[in-house]
Parts: sequence; structure tokens; C-alpha cells
Amino acid sequence: MKSRTMGWAAGGLLVATMALSACGGGSDEATPDGSLEARAQSEGSVNWYTGLDPTTAQAVADAFQQETGVSVQVVRAASGELLQRYDGEKRAGKVVADVLSTPERGVYENGVNSGEFVALAGEEGLDSLEGWPQDALEFETAAHISINPAVIGFNTDQVGDPARLSSWEGLLDFDGPLAVPEWQASPFNLTVLNLWQQEYGDDFLQAVAQLDSSTYASGVTGAQALASGEQAVLAPTAVGFLKPLMDQGAPIDYVIPDVTTGSVVYSAIVADAPHPSAARLFMNFLMSVDGQTLINSAGGASVLPEVTGDLELGDGYLVIDQSESVAKREELVAQVTR
Repeated sequence: MKSRTMGWAAGGLLVATMALSACGGGSDEATPDGSLEARAQSEGSVNWYTGLDPTTAQAVADAFQQETGVSVQVVRAASGELLQRYDGEKRAGKVVADVLSTPERGVYENGVNSGEFVALAGEEGLDSLEGWPQDALEFETAAHISINPAVIGFNTDQVGDPARLSSWEGLLDFDGPLAVPEWQASPFNLTVLNLWQQEYGDDFLQAVAQLDSSTYASGVTGAQALASGEQAVLAPTAVGFLKPLMDQGAPIDYVIPDVTTGSVVYSAIVADAPHPSAARLFMNFLMSVDGQTLINSAGGASVLPEVTGDLELGDGYLVIDQSESVAKREELVAQVTR
């Protein structure tokens, strides 16, 4: 059954910025009463700030350009780094991003009063909104373009029976090399800690702190250590970090624990977008069945039931409040730190 609950952690360095200022603006002579696609083509490009994995982001960009003739300049980074850049440009009075896609719910919540993002209802060209679930659009501006459950990744050469990892509690009995994330690095990690506290109590968090584990700053480097055999288990992580390596033949796989949570990737149009028509056209693509299929092919779950090939979220997927998890950062991290 496909879940429509609300809740990827993003990782890695900035991998693609393509002369954004040089590509910005398009023509100032775009016909105001022309079609949205014509105006978008006149603008020439759309700047997409995203935390999606590079392969997926580029596949989405290529498909959109092939369909519309509008190029996508992809700026991809871990959510913290991405937002630091976005906020810096905004404070400098030079907004570059047209569409912002991150798992940081607070950004979109804080943007309500300031009008930082475009309310989607009634916007021209957003035909995909008609079939979009109401509970997958927050603050009238931010669409849930992907749900990313927390999973346990493992090296298939080192873990003989993955059934032992069917529960988070199985981590306590695992005696091989174990990798954990930098807990405070993302809301995704904090949300998992909050789940653990609610489901298993503080004793479980303190037991995790006593495990002989290695810490990795990002999901990308953790997945690489798993693929190389340096680590046998990586937990928690997201499928998006593992699947590119799995597709290359790396000896890794994952288990979705019987009870888990995760994070939502939100996407919104920036109100001061330098390419407003292209931004609307691109947002419509992200919310379409074709766009959703591409976005979630690397291990996410779509809110659209028509999408195939994405993850299926079972009844064990629980929605844990991200804002609450972030507010409890110090308490939660202290529990899992020696």
C-alpha cells in the first residue's frame, strides 16, 4: 500500500553549478500574454537548488529540458550547505534560486509570514496540482516531492542473514564494523533519534552510544565505506545514498526496519525567482507522474499512487514531528554520544 503520510537526507558537496548568473534572466521582452512554456523558453533556464542525489537530480534536469527546451542549472549540496548559500544570496539581495528542494521543513514554515515562496493554488501552469494529495502540500507553498524512509544499509559479503537487522534493536547485537552518521548533521538523523526515544526509550539511545562504531560526516561517505567493506553496517541511512552504488554492482543492500520514520523532501518556487515562468513550469514537472517517477526511482516514495518503481511504505512507517526533533537536538545527541 502506498503511504501518503507526511514526515532524505541529503549529503555530499556541491557538484554542479553552471554559470548561474550568466544564464539568468533570459529575455526581458518575453510576451506577457504568451504561453507559460513560451515565456519559460524565453527565460532560457531554471536554477534548481536541491539536496537530491546527483544522478537523480541530473536525470530530472535532462528529462525536463528534453520535454520543454528549458535547461536546468542544478545546484546540489547537503541541506545545511545548500541553505547557507541560499540564505547568503538572499541577504545580499541577489536571489539566484528559482526552485528550492530540501528536507528542511522549517525553511518553508518560516517563509509563510515573509512571503518567501509562491502559493501554488491558482498559479498558471501548475496542472499537476489538480491531482496532488492535499496532505502533501504544506503552507500552500511546499509540495512533498519525495518521502525517504530511514533504513539499515549492510555489506552483503559481511552480513550473512539480514533478518537480524529487521529491527533497529538488532544493531545492539551486531558485532561487526558499524557506521553511524554525524547525528546533529541533519533533521533526518534527529528524527530517527526521536523515533528511537519514543519507541525504545532513553536506554536504547544510551546503548547505541556504547557501540563500537565509526562516524561519517555524510551519507555519501558512509555508503562508500559500506561498499568498500570498511564497514559492515550503516545505520540509519537513506536508500538514495545506497542505490547508486548498488546499481554499479557494489555488494550492499538495505533493510527497512519493522518500525521506522524518515523525512520529506519539500519543493517550492522562490517568490523572487529570477526565472518565474521557468520555475512554474519546472515545479509542475516535479509534481507530475513523470517527474515523480524520476525523483523517486533512486529510493524514495511518491505521494502519487500512479507512480511505479518507488518505495512502498508499510504500516510501520511513522510520522515523527521534524520540528520537535530539531528542538530536542541537544538532548537526543547527548544520549547517543559517549
